[in-house]
Amino acid sequence: MGRPRPAPAHDGATLHSPPSTAPRRTGGQGTISVSNAESVSVSAGRPARRRVVRRDRVRPEGGSGARTLGDVLDFMRLIWGISHGLQSTSKRMEAVHGITGPQRLVVRILGRRPGVSAGELADTLRLHPSTLTGVLRRLEDRRIIERRRGEHDRRRVRLRLTSAGRAIDRQHRGTVEDAVRRALRGLDAAKVRTASDVLVALNDALAAQTARRPPAVRTSASSRVS
Repeated sequence: MGRPRPAPAHDGATLHSPPSTAPRRTGGQGTISVSNAESVSVSAGRPARRRVVRRDRVRPEGGSGARTLGDVLDFMRLIWGISHGLQSTSKRMEAVHGITGPQRLVVRILGRRPGVSAGELADTLRLHPSTLTGVLRRLEDRRIIERRRGEHDRRRVRLRLTSAGRAIDRQHRGTVEDAVRRALRGLDAAKVRTASDVLVALNDALAAQTARRPPAVRTSASSRVS
C-alpha cells in the first residue's frame, strides 16, 4: 500500500467557502469550513488561520435593526429622510406639472376655502405671512390664483383660483399628496392621530426655537481684529 499523497500547498491563498453547519476538514492542508463564517485562509506549512465575520454581528442598514443612535437622533434621521423625499418629489412635480409641492398645497387649500385672505392662509399653513409672499406672487404671475377685493370690505383682499388653478387642483398623480394618501391608507386612524400629535409638537418646538433671540456671540480679546 503506497504512501498517501500530500495535499497541495496553498501559498497564502484565500479560499471562499459557503457557510456550513459543522466543522469539516480534509487531509493535510485542505479547505476548512467554519459555521457562520465568510472565508477561511490557509497557508502552506502553517496552522490554518480563520478570518471569520460573524453575520449575527452585522447590523442591517435599514429597519428596526438600525436603531442604534437613540430616540432623538433616530427620529431626526427619519425627518431628514422625509425632507429629502419631499424636496425630490417637489422638483419632479415642477418638471412634470409645472408647480412645486408647496405651491400646489396652496392651490389645494384655496380650492377648498376660496376667498380666504393671505393671513388666513398663513394661519392654516402654520406659517408667518411673509413666508407666503413669494409663493403667492409666483402663483399670481402664472395666473393660477387671483386677488379680489372683498365685496363688503374693499380693504380686504381675497384669494381665489383661476380656471388654470382649478385644473391643477384636480391633478393628483405623481404629487406629494398622492404619496401621503397612499402611506396613510395602510394605517389605522389611531396611528395617524398619534403621528399628527407628534408632528404638531415638533412643529411648535421648532417655531419656539426660531422665535427665540439668538445668544450674543462672545469674542475673545485675542480674536478681535482692529
